[in-house]
Amino acid sequence: MSSRLSVLTLATLAVAPMAPAPAHAQAVPAVIGAGVGLLGGGVATISLVVGRARWESEYIGGVEDLMGLNGAPVVIGIATGAAIGFWDGDRLRRSVLGGVGGMALGIGTGWVAGTIFGDRRADNWAGAVIGAGMGLAAGALVGALWPLDEDPASLGEPAAALGGRPRGIRVGFQVPVR
Repeated sequence: MSSRLSVLTLATLAVAPMAPAPAHAQAVPAVIGAGVGLLGGGVATISLVVGRARWESEYIGGVEDLMGLNGAPVVIGIATGAAIGFWDGDRLRRSVLGGVGGMALGIGTGWVAGTIFGDRRADNWAGAVIGAGMGLAAGALVGALWPLDEDPASLGEPAAALGGRPRGIRVGFQVPVR
């Protein structure tokens, strides 16, 4: 294991001087993304721990229990947040907004599901915590992957006046009339 780590460290150090230093405009959103990813990963970890305690009766006895699967959302959140922030600040913003909205929806949905389907007194708040993590992950993913047309003219006149940033999302459908 240590030889793999040594090889990986040497390879990273050998390639690092070839990569251009990020501009200040890229570094700041990357740090913000890492911080937001840490917070989101923490929420997802708490959700995972509560879910495992509820359904698998596996509890946290110490910090060492957070290593592995339980702590993976924090590591994934930091890495993903930093990468999205580095490459696309707008996508980071949409991911954060989607994550917050998804978390709010997940809290409400989880609370209701825990109240209806639970048989213990704590099932309503456990459902809210689990729903928060699931909603956060789903909302952040949708926000990060949601396409945004870069051409302001294609978004219509009001959006073009805002610099290509629409104020909302319009969902439409057609009903065939015979």
